[in-house]
Amino acid sequence: MQDTTKKHYNLITMKLLTRFNYLFFPCILILLTATIATLNYTPSTFLTGWDTLHPEFNFYQNLKNVFFGVFRSDQGLGAVAAHSHMAELPRILILWILSWIVDLSFIRYAFFYICLILGPLGIYFFTKSIIKPNKFIVIPSLSAFLAAVYYLFNLGTVQHFYVPFEMFAIQYAAIGFLFLFAKQYLVTRSHKSLAIFAIISFFAAPMAYAALLWYAYFAGMLLFVGMIFLFNRSKEVLKKSIILVSFILMTNAFWILPNLFFLKTAAHEVPNAQSNKLFSEEAFLHNKQYGTLLDTALYRNYLFNWKSVETSEFNTNPGFLLHAWHDHLANPFISAIGYSAFIMVLIGIFLAIKKRNIYGISLIPVGLMAFVMIINMNPPFELFFVYLRENISLFKEGLRFPFTKFSILLMFTCSIYVAVFWNTILTKIAEKTTWYKNHGVPVVVTAIVFALFITYGFPMFKGQLINPNMRVQIPDSYFELYAWMNDKPVDARIAPLPIHSLWGWEYYDWGFQGAGFTWFGLSQPFLSRDFDRWNPSNEQYYREMSTALYARDTVAVEKIARKYHIHYFLLDESIISPGSRPNALWIRETKDTFNQSSSIRLEKQFGKLSL
Repeated sequence: MQDTTKKHYNLITMKLLTRFNYLFFPCILILLTATIATLNYTPSTFLTGWDTLHPEFNFYQNLKNVFFGVFRSDQGLGAVAAHSHMAELPRILILWILSWIVDLSFIRYAFFYICLILGPLGIYFFTKSIIKPNKFIVIPSLSAFLAAVYYLFNLGTVQHFYVPFEMFAIQYAAIGFLFLFAKQYLVTRSHKSLAIFAIISFFAAPMAYAALLWYAYFAGMLLFVGMIFLFNRSKEVLKKSIILVSFILMTNAFWILPNLFFLKTAAHEVPNAQSNKLFSEEAFLHNKQYGTLLDTALYRNYLFNWKSVETSEFNTNPGFLLHAWHDHLANPFISAIGYSAFIMVLIGIFLAIKKRNIYGISLIPVGLMAFVMIINMNPPFELFFVYLRENISLFKEGLRFPFTKFSILLMFTCSIYVAVFWNTILTKIAEKTTWYKNHGVPVVVTAIVFALFITYGFPMFKGQLINPNMRVQIPDSYFELYAWMNDKPVDARIAPLPIHSLWGWEYYDWGFQGAGFTWFGLSQPFLSRDFDRWNPSNEQYYREMSTALYARDTVAVEKIARKYHIHYFLLDESIISPGSRPNALWIRETKDTFNQSSSIRLEKQFGKLSL
């Protein structure tokens, strides 16, 4: 009778643990990431700056630009699409749905918060699926939970969200789920897994906005699939591998084919743009500086060396962009947590090999590829990178920021080995305790490690996951301009002013700094300096017009306007040039030059915007 009661009690306990196991940890991850998101939000502001994308300012026009985006007629004088703009199609559809639910200013926030929440969940579910279950039901979940927390609280996550760019956030969110359902399909006969994988693959396509990021993921997936085939060596797995790769290509063909067209016809022009000639080598050297083993172990890279620029006042001594994280890491205890986590990864790799964990071993080439690319031109890979950069010009330009292209892959694989490490440790702990304690002690240990990871990433809870300077109020004048231009001809090309810089990087006195944003709300072509890189004619316009304006040659300005079919000049007096003299932008002189013209007149004023 006692044995029956005990068995019944054990059965109930197992069911409760199973349900607890299934729901508890995902809920904790959602609560954790939602809390961080809330603490990194500033009400009544837009999330904007740096390499920002705002299709929500004009859904119809931006969807049209993307759908017919092999040649971008909206980019100044027009250019073959260098970025894979067409990959943005699924994301624009998501933003459009979000626009029914939230205010315009919150749409971009909401998208990044969704990505932040999904990323650790993907890691949790993938990790749990590759850890063999044992009699200690909760331990695989505890290990997967620590992997997800590690994925969240590291400097790679910080650098991808501090100055957020959509393609990185999407890969961050999707990579765990992509590998999960790829693995599920390869090891089962479930067409459901393939269908889910295809759907995720399509909606993850916007990671390809800069195509090399997607190609890095694709290379990682090929390595993973190839390793699984080598372990199984069966015709069935080979067939599934071919089908899986085919589905990846089919669900991304809508942007891959235009990208291949660009690579064949126009890619050679990009390295010759003056801004790229001046900046690309410097950018790569910043990455090289942080390509050391110690920095890579912490995912610390070039943004830690980036000096911020205060746009609200003249500032000749800017501080570091990530100053809060610099101060945080200055504490030896904090740095020790980061390096200890890297040691966990190394031991986890060893344990995966020792225990013949097929999926853990299959991810080693993926992680090694990412690790080598981030180390780049540092020992022992310097000669390899020198050869690639000297012999493949596209490689030299496309990988000027190797960290951004491969760091999420590295974070993903390292998270898995953190789980392998803790699964082994917690299992051994459980085996050495009595039955009623063998779940309690591992839970306590997990809680301690969890607390250490939170301590390591604690500035996130102080609003330092997303740069506070990227949470700004966009003046109403821009939206008034958009509304006024809505009924104007779509071919009425607009030339922005001032025209003081070739960099395509702008600073505004209301807080924005970045590659610009004004064109996202317009239906007309816009001659932004950011487009100079994609078409030599755009850069030639800049040379001619800047020469004419700074010479105060009204006749030349009129001739250039007719030559390039410019219908409107847009003079934005909120643009500033930090570190330069106040008159460097020649606002007053430009107005005087226009006043002397019989064919240029003020059409409309929107605050500091003169059209």
